[in-house]
Amino acid sequence: MRKLVAFLSAILIILSLVACATTGNKNYTEKEIEVYFQGEKADKTIKVRFYQDQPNVPYYGLRAYSEMIGTNVLTCRKTADGKLVFTNSRGIEAVADPEKGTLSSQDWTSFRSPALPYETKIALKDSDTKIIRITDVTADKEANSLTLDFAKHGLRMYAEEDDVYISLTMASNLFTDISTWLLKWNGERARYLMGDSPSRRIDLDSPMMEELISKGTRPSDVAEETYAELCFIMDYLYGHPGRAVLDEAIAQKGLNQALLDMGEEGERIARGLKSTDGYDYLLSMVELFMYYLGDGSHTEYNDGQNLLNYFTPNEREKYLKSFGKLLTSYTDQIIMTNEYVKYARMKLWGEDWYHEYDNTAIISIDDMEMEDEKWIEFYNGAGEIPQDCIGRTVLGLRRASENPDIKNIILDCSANLGGNFDALAFISYVTTGNSDVMGFDRTTGRTITVHSEVDANLDGVYDEKDREGVYTQFKYGVITTMSSFSCGNILPFIMRNAGALIIGETSGGGSCQVQMASLPDGTAFCLSSSQFRFLDPGSPYSETNIVEEGCPVDYPISKILVRMEKDGVEYDGKNYLPFFDMQMLNDIMNK
Repeated sequence: MRKLVAFLSAILIILSLVACATTGNKNYTEKEIEVYFQGEKADKTIKVRFYQDQPNVPYYGLRAYSEMIGTNVLTCRKTADGKLVFTNSRGIEAVADPEKGTLSSQDWTSFRSPALPYETKIALKDSDTKIIRITDVTADKEANSLTLDFAKHGLRMYAEEDDVYISLTMASNLFTDISTWLLKWNGERARYLMGDSPSRRIDLDSPMMEELISKGTRPSDVAEETYAELCFIMDYLYGHPGRAVLDEAIAQKGLNQALLDMGEEGERIARGLKSTDGYDYLLSMVELFMYYLGDGSHTEYNDGQNLLNYFTPNEREKYLKSFGKLLTSYTDQIIMTNEYVKYARMKLWGEDWYHEYDNTAIISIDDMEMEDEKWIEFYNGAGEIPQDCIGRTVLGLRRASENPDIKNIILDCSANLGGNFDALAFISYVTTGNSDVMGFDRTTGRTITVHSEVDANLDGVYDEKDREGVYTQFKYGVITTMSSFSCGNILPFIMRNAGALIIGETSGGGSCQVQMASLPDGTAFCLSSSQFRFLDPGSPYSETNIVEEGCPVDYPISKILVRMEKDGVEYDGKNYLPFFDMQMLNDIMNK
């Protein structure tokens, strides 16, 4: 679930320190590498450094990286005591202290985030369409200062007169926003991803992947750096939604210590994460993310799971035996629930996404994904309104408004696994008249509100006429189940605060925006981001106001439990047929 929230892309913590190489100390070699933003043609080349003790880990200047992506160009000055002061275009500073191995800022979010609007190639946004745009991001108070300690993770920073050199992948992680712009290193070139699961872009032909798959090995310096960066990312960029087995332990003492405190099993996983044996490493990463960090699908190591498909038959057998217990992971529960829900709905309602019964209309919305290319075609006059979640909502509301008998609208989010922040804000606006979305930024300790303009009447212009595309005349209800996840979990909170009735069962959580992170071994993963954790707009604004436990239900519906079996394991399945009784839903809305 990629998401947006402009200004707020708040965290991204900066990195490595532990060392400093003075100017003129040429303990490195330089190499020009190609950088791809989009497509198969390189957009530019940059010079990266390979230091003698890490010959396979590319390093790049922090200020130079900000210039490359172009959203937040930094200046740098060196103080008399050897510190480096970085200043962004808005005058916000961050101070690197190479001697201590720290990076500090009075307002890390504002330092790391460019000013609005975002118009550059590596822009912080979910969608390239004209359907919605962020106008402002406001905070409830001054930011808490933040000091990032890189030295304790064994990460390095090499100080120069006007820049600090850090690993290229960590530079990306520091400036990667929650819209999922990400630089991915493959051993010889760098490619940016935007909005894709990292597993869709594994460079199998890269030197590192060839060595990992064919020989089952990886360089020792890459293994060491990968583990250090993984721990840093989870210690500083992780949003702690509360679902994962190790969530609380990581919050208290960091990932490395959390694993060691698990005893023999945790120590085994930590050894695998550091191993130069590629198979042991991938197995440990998949186990860590599926079971100990699994939170419903926001924190995932899809790269590793896909790479395991290239194992030899014997290694695959080892993998399968290792993960029999993971049938009970929270992610599995949500996915299985989604299957039950869709089966029951199909049996009663068929494939249609719009239904009317008496004075109630029902619009089924199974995700928050946008078909950007089709929306661009629509705005260029070359296509119809796309039937994605936004198109269905608009078309459904228009159709309901044409029937004078319809008084109630039910948004069926029973199988909504989430998706796009823009889509969430759009649907919120056309149903409630309010597009504001609130979240908590753990990095600065502030509540953030993202304000957007919405082209609700789809005429390509943001103006007062967009109020014509708002349908607040209806009484609303929302059907939720455990598989109402992420944005599918947030929309019910927003609607409930606006007076809608929540029908069904408690939604499935997914409170954090999703962020991507890359590693120096050529892989990447998703995580629940500390940059933005959604808040219930109907509750007091604080870090304790979280939506991970799901939206409260006004009218619960009883399920029919049935005994089911999968891969020889029995479990309680759920029959969701009662959730799609149209007469009952109509009666609930009219009470």
